[in-house]
Amino acid sequence: MLASPTLQRATPMRTVDSFLFLEFFSASRPPPPLRHRWNPFIGEEKRREEKMLPWIFSRKGASGFSWASTVDHVTAGISASGLTTIVTGASSGIGAETARVLAGRGAHVVMAVRNLAAAEDVRQAVLAESPAASLDLMELDLSSLASVRKFDGDFDATGLPLNILVF
Repeated sequence: MLASPTLQRATPMRTVDSFLFLEFFSASRPPPPLRHRWNPFIGEEKRREEKMLPWIFSRKGASGFSWASTVDHVTAGISASGLTTIVTGASSGIGAETARVLAGRGAHVVMAVRNLAAAEDVRQAVLAESPAASLDLMELDLSSLASVRKFDGDFDATGLPLNILVF
């Protein structure tokens, strides 16, 4: 005989060591709601956390900077003139921001990118902000060994030294 899903209350089943009790209820009745353990200190903990978070996030580390420090603030007063850098992925995101800051600090930046059109837009934006910036675009697809070899040959042909590589 097949078991019916609308069983009324079945007798509790006990495991051999009597630690686990299972009780089956009717399928038509919803299971009892989950109950979380009551913690009388949760309100106080939350208030303490809210007081500490601004202190934690405003606290400066040994470098004198915190999570709120901007790249312009961190690199203020630093000159990168005379340095040549290669920045991969400089057509967007962190790579574009890195190229912008290094070029603004005087470094000669080689933007190694897959999408030359997007990189040209970034280059124009950087030049609008820092007209004296020195930026070159070179195609590089890191997923293709042939592209990496071509980039290596092209960069070697420029005769520039490599001081900083941002990969």
